[in-house]
Amino acid sequence: MAAVSDGSLKNCPFCGARAEMCVYGRAYGAVCGSCGAEAMPRPSRGEAVAAWNRRAYEKLEEAVLDWQLRGYSKAECLRALERGMPE
Repeated sequence: MAAVSDGSLKNCPFCGARAEMCVYGRAYGAVCGSCGAEAMPRPSRGEAVAAWNRRAYEKLEEAVLDWQLRGYSKAECLRALERGMPE
């Protein structure tokens, strides 16, 4: 796995840190350099960027529940939402 800086990636929706594009053989995936959040690898760089940048939650409750299931506290979730997530 090789990490590559990619200015087209949004900051991490969980902690706000900069994300990096990682290359896994023939697949690409975005990973937060701070908290380790990651998007599932995709076959192309463009698909990986789109997957990372997408903020799919329509309801606040969905976002908080999903993030809590990933191990983040409710306070961390709400701080991330205050920074503008989801879109």
